[in-house]
Amino acid sequence: MKDDAGIRDLMGVSQEEFAAFLRVTKSHLSMVELNLRELPAKALVKLSAAELSLHKGSLTAELDVLYAQEQAETVQLLEKKRRECLYKAIITQKKLDTLKEQYQQCINGLRVWENMPALLPPENDNKLCAEWLEMIKDRALLKIKDCGRAQQQLLEMRIKALCNEAELINKMIDGDNS
Repeated sequence: MKDDAGIRDLMGVSQEEFAAFLRVTKSHLSMVELNLRELPAKALVKLSAAELSLHKGSLTAELDVLYAQEQAETVQLLEKKRRECLYKAIITQKKLDTLKEQYQQCINGLRVWENMPALLPPENDNKLCAEWLEMIKDRALLKIKDCGRAQQQLLEMRIKALCNEAELINKMIDGDNS
């Protein structure tokens, strides 16, 4: 069996040492390696065990490499997801800032509406001025509904959820690396 010499080489032992391990003579092992004789059953069992242990070691090493590659890929995916969460949080924060600004503009518009009649001269009691003031009020009230506190709170909760998700991902990455 030519494979026996290959296993012997993989084990890094001489023909004499391998023969002693299998409990056969050196000449018997030589004839087995030349396919002129067969190994006794007990020697075959020892040979199988040696071969299995050699392959098990290489399989373990291969599995370790595969596991390390999988772990690295998982960390990369987690880091990508974390960056996405943080990006979404930044975008949502910008939306929230815009919403707050618009809300404040609406409040200011209502203040103008409330104070405008007092600023107008008494002779300006015409219909056009009243319609204009009513339009300002209506627009401000509609916009307040669109960018009111409820909408702002929803965006604030979304930002908090995204930041919590990013923090959880960081913990997962730290857990994978340790």
